[in-house]
Amino acid sequence: MSNDFNNLYEFGSFRLNPETNTLWRENELVQLSAKAAELLRLIVEKQGEVVSKDEIFSKVWAETFVEEGVLTQNIYTLRQTLGTDENGKPLIENLKRRGYRITIPVKLNENFQPRNQEIIFATQTRTEIIEEFIETDSSKLLSGEKPFYRRKSTVFFCSGLVFILLASFVGYRMFRQKIRTYFQPSVENVQFLKVTDTGNIDYPSLSPDGNMCVYVRQQQLFLKDIASNKEIRLEIPNVEKFSSVQFSPNGDSIFFRNAEIPRRVANILQVSRFGGETKLIAEKAWANFAVSPDGKNIAFIRNFSEHQTLYLKNLENSEERELHTRFYPENFYYLATPSWSPDGKKIAFIAQAAEERSTKLFVLKAETGAVEEIKSNRLRQFDSAVWLPDGETLIVLAKELGRESQVWKMFYPGGEVQRISNGLNSFEKVSVAADGKKILAMQSVRNSNIFVADSKNIAEQQPLTASNSGNFGEVSLDWIGNGKIIYASSDEKNPSANLSTINISDKTRQILTSNTDFQSDYAKTSADGTIYFLANRGRLINIWRMDNTGENIKQITDGRDGLRLFPAPAPDGKFVYYLHRTRENSSIKRFNLTEQKEEMFFSREDVTPAGFLSISNDGKYLVFLNLKNAIESDDEERGFQATVISIENPNEVKFYKISKYRNSIKFSPDGTGLDYASQNKLVRQDLQTGEIKELISYPQEQIFNFSWSKDGSKLAISRGKVSQDAVLLTGF
Repeated sequence: MSNDFNNLYEFGSFRLNPETNTLWRENELVQLSAKAAELLRLIVEKQGEVVSKDEIFSKVWAETFVEEGVLTQNIYTLRQTLGTDENGKPLIENLKRRGYRITIPVKLNENFQPRNQEIIFATQTRTEIIEEFIETDSSKLLSGEKPFYRRKSTVFFCSGLVFILLASFVGYRMFRQKIRTYFQPSVENVQFLKVTDTGNIDYPSLSPDGNMCVYVRQQQLFLKDIASNKEIRLEIPNVEKFSSVQFSPNGDSIFFRNAEIPRRVANILQVSRFGGETKLIAEKAWANFAVSPDGKNIAFIRNFSEHQTLYLKNLENSEERELHTRFYPENFYYLATPSWSPDGKKIAFIAQAAEERSTKLFVLKAETGAVEEIKSNRLRQFDSAVWLPDGETLIVLAKELGRESQVWKMFYPGGEVQRISNGLNSFEKVSVAADGKKILAMQSVRNSNIFVADSKNIAEQQPLTASNSGNFGEVSLDWIGNGKIIYASSDEKNPSANLSTINISDKTRQILTSNTDFQSDYAKTSADGTIYFLANRGRLINIWRMDNTGENIKQITDGRDGLRLFPAPAPDGKFVYYLHRTRENSSIKRFNLTEQKEEMFFSREDVTPAGFLSISNDGKYLVFLNLKNAIESDDEERGFQATVISIENPNEVKFYKISKYRNSIKFSPDGTGLDYASQNKLVRQDLQTGEIKELISYPQEQIFNFSWSKDGSKLAISRGKVSQDAVLLTGF
């Protein structure tokens, strides 16, 4: 045993035994996973030299394919465990494009004398035996006298055994879900197989036998055999749009909606998995749907002006019944798909928690409509959920904290979770094979950067940021004067959205907010440089202000009666306009900066301000998206209207139909047109003639956001690539 302790690595207050991969802090044993301990040993053994990522993967994860995010997560765990040095720096340093190293001296102690508990632990580790020590009087054993426990009667022994077995059974039934979370395969064991590689698929779905998948690419439906990698395009007459694709429970047919995007009203159709003529299943369905395990019922959502209702339709007799209704802002989450439990008695669904800028997971009883929320202390936002065959486990796509959605196991009804995936890529749209052994998910790789150009030649753009995995300026991009830009971004270290500024002359940056558990974004600046932005500190969205240096942060609204969104400060500095949305209505309010009070500005029954409020440079007009007439619209533009109102006379209202709206809408610098991004194009629509002019386009990229400088001389634009492919997960 002396050999086990003759070579111990000591660093700071820690000791690492390389034979057993055990770590001690002073007299305390530090718990580490097997892979984290192997990783630490490899780094410590180098004694300050850099260990490359290639070497780490070849030694710690040899012959196993894992995402780079697994390494990142283990490094994060080690940093949290080891803490920092006297200067506050992590003990493990990340050298970009080189690898990792330990930053404090490491000493190899060849004459260390172990403590008793270290000897015991090392012995147990090496022999992998758990022993129960019973103190026995050796003199009694030598004299031939039976120990006390051997003189107890068999009756008491059997009774005790029965009691123990019964208690164990009851305990297991009560705590089985917690127990299961500790005995599940590690995330390192999960295998990832890329099923597609074109980067432009959507709505992937796995067949019940797990051998085939179906997906949409360029608004055509494809069927693929996973083993042979052979793909065929399905010929479906008279259908031009596809979304919400899924197999029937027996795998013989495919259900889908004849719309491109989930928030458009469409019909649900059924077709053979080999294509051909379609069959109408349900009309005027909104978002996604789910077919029951026996194939006899379908659950889908209809959208109304003041509420949304989940319907059940019997596919044998075509009878429909309302099962559950939700009211704004707690709507059904449009990106999530309802999921039937294996016994067909429950439906899992996800709903908006708009005031918290989050979503919640619910389980509904199909017979009674009773609803219960499934809570998790760990997960903050749910994107998708589907049942496994045991009826006690859900596969969920959810965010722990930040913007990347990962794959998790979640146990019902307790809400305990176990991570399946771990990386910098986000997962969407999950489906599971009938035996529960295969998961198909859409892996999304997304990045955006900020570019700036002179308005006289916006095609010649200079990059201000350069990242392969960032999201610079996607949800917040505005100018401070004509030489500085304020934007929102997140990164691996801090996945919450935060605000920063960047000078366009020398690209120097300043971080304004550094929140770790809430978002700060949608920032707009006033003429004097004051910044108004949204933050959900305390889990409720409100409007905040700060100086352009990040100082004097102050909350200016305290709304618990609805959402206050899209602040738009007036050029004269007297008011901040914003949308106010409640369950009953949507209006425009303003905060009087002189009197420090909230005022109603615009409210009409026939107008529903829905998003992206913006003010013209002269301060005379507001523009926003009107959604009121789009509730049951299924046309190409989804019924969106750009609505312009006069600030001097709010009764002066004009509506403009916009084409293929994508994200943001703003006045042109001279106020004569509306500028908005339409996927990969930036266009301008003339307010007088309605004529649409293309300003710039990027065939291989998407435009996420844009902003004109205060004098209109410069354009800032956030653009980048989005890649979506289907990935098969096994071994979980």
